[in-house]
Amino acid sequence: MTARRPALTEMAWVTAVLHVGGLVALVGMRPGSALVSLDQRRPWLAEFPLPWILGWGVWILCAFSFLGFFIYLRAATASLGFPIRLVVLAGVALAVDVACDLTFIGLLPLLARDGPNERFLALERSCYAGGMVVANGLYTLAVVLASRWLARHARLAARTRRAAALVAVAGLVLLVGGLLDQPRVAGVATPPVMLAYSAWALWVARDVLAARSSAPA
Repeated sequence: MTARRPALTEMAWVTAVLHVGGLVALVGMRPGSALVSLDQRRPWLAEFPLPWILGWGVWILCAFSFLGFFIYLRAATASLGFPIRLVVLAGVALAVDVACDLTFIGLLPLLARDGPNERFLALERSCYAGGMVVANGLYTLAVVLASRWLARHARLAARTRRAAALVAVAGLVLLVGGLLDQPRVAGVATPPVMLAYSAWALWVARDVLAARSSAPA
């Protein structure tokens, strides 16, 4: 009988797969994004298209899986005292992210159908800023701080530290793209940050479990 994977490893796979799925979902969501012209995306969004709704649904699951991974990570490092503030940081990021995603799902298509361009653009820009600047900034900070703490307590492998560094760099680019209202910058930065985070989660789980198994009884 095959031994069951540790819970942290399972959660790492869940969050990694969901984040890769989020990238796939972007393909179907593109017609409603700021990467296309206003005249193109408003009529598409006004119909409450299924790819748009399902895509943001996947991204909401990504947010919950991020928090879930940090909860499982703290449980796996309970004896080392993983800081609860990092779990709280992930939770705050989730709250902002999900609020923006739900607005994209429910309110933006309504304004695309009935509202003037000014209101539509104001809501769209607010949600992108909330997601790319606030939520992404908090997610990135959580990964960086968790990596710094784990490097001192769980002997992170070099590849795990490199993945964290890539999350930091790509996350910063994404944040700047949001601040400058440059959707194309965000479009370039999103795949690296999502893939780097997925690799980071998988490698952190491996490093933490390896450190725990080698610790003296």
